[in-house]
Amino acid sequence: MDRPWRFLAIAILLVLVVLFYSDWRAFQSATRDAGQTRQILQATHALLASLTDAENGQRGYLLTGDRRYLTPFESAEAKLPVELRDLSAAAAASSRYLPDVARVETLTREKLAEVKQTIAARDHESPAAALAIVRTDHGQRTMGEIRSICSTIMSAETESLTTRSREAEHHANRFRSIVLLGCLLLAFLLFRLGSAVDTVIADRERFASSADEARQQLQTTLSSIGDAVIATDTAGAIRFMNPVAETLTGWSSDDALVRPLEGVFHIVHESTRAMVESPVRKVLREGAVTGLANHTVLLAKGGGEIPIDDSGAPIRDRHGKMLGVVLVFRDISERRTAEQELERWKQIFIHAGFGMFVVGPRDDKIEDLNQAFAALHGDRVEELRGRRLAELAAPEFRDQLSAALKLAAEKGRHLLEVNHLRRDGTEFVCLMDITAIRSEKG
Repeated sequence: MDRPWRFLAIAILLVLVVLFYSDWRAFQSATRDAGQTRQILQATHALLASLTDAENGQRGYLLTGDRRYLTPFESAEAKLPVELRDLSAAAAASSRYLPDVARVETLTREKLAEVKQTIAARDHESPAAALAIVRTDHGQRTMGEIRSICSTIMSAETESLTTRSREAEHHANRFRSIVLLGCLLLAFLLFRLGSAVDTVIADRERFASSADEARQQLQTTLSSIGDAVIATDTAGAIRFMNPVAETLTGWSSDDALVRPLEGVFHIVHESTRAMVESPVRKVLREGAVTGLANHTVLLAKGGGEIPIDDSGAPIRDRHGKMLGVVLVFRDISERRTAEQELERWKQIFIHAGFGMFVVGPRDDKIEDLNQAFAALHGDRVEELRGRRLAELAAPEFRDQLSAALKLAAEKGRHLLEVNHLRRDGTEFVCLMDITAIRSEKG
């Protein structure tokens, strides 16, 4: 995904998390408060029910004297301590109605004491004595105050329960809305992400196709050129060889790949047979383009020896990091033969027993000469090189010599006899064989 969409996705997720957490906390708080309210309502209702049962049992027993009517009272007497404890715990948990609950506890004990007193009077004295206690209205006032306090608590808690339930429902609805909105946004972002991923995949496929085409084109180019090419990684292991390199080294690409270069490209000095450092190693060490020394011979796999020259260059990525080395070399057997032949003729020219010289094609300046020619004129080679040939002839023969040079240039060869001058001014007769030397283009 592009950066704005990525930031938008992160922002939406953060907002959803914050809203989700906020509503979850509010929902939890409303639910907890509603639970506490229900506990207070249930405890208050249970307390009132037990006190009412106790009061009804008292009245029935006082009127009839039948102890079966005391069963509700006895049951209520057993349950009231537990119910008072539950009401106190619920009030303490919510930190509400603590004084009212304490007052209810006191009044409940008073009411139970009044009920027990009337029952005892009925049992040990007379019904009239018990009724006399009832007519004091102390028990009725106590019960009325208990009902009033409980009614106040229950009314307030009922209203609170309604409010808490509405809050819990509101937060639940908003929570569902946030989840739904988040799902829709995330679905949209997933769709956008899928589109971006498809674009990236398509771009990468195009890039891979272009890179493969470029690699194939480069490999085809390297395979088609007339020079031998070997590419290595930074460890010196061969990664590519073109057919010319296979032919010269005697190694196939399949056998040479991943081998160390020295095992395939084995070179020595032509004369000394000393090992020559691989230019790849030198490139890896120096990080620059380098070449072989002269008179280097490649020892092919089959035992043949091939004179070569080469150059190595680092392969770098766009950040300048070295990825490997490319080595380019060629067979110079023909050139070496020509050089040797040229050297042989040069030695013949230098050491010949008769004088030899070379003049330029447009003038008669001496470009080269041998020692015998210089000795004939009583001079040194260095002193005659660059002088005009006519200066070495006797004055009366100079025009004839110039004409002879032109004639040789036209016909290819001309023979004449002229007098030359020595350094001391004496003359000697010289038979000259002038031959034109032409290039392949004439």
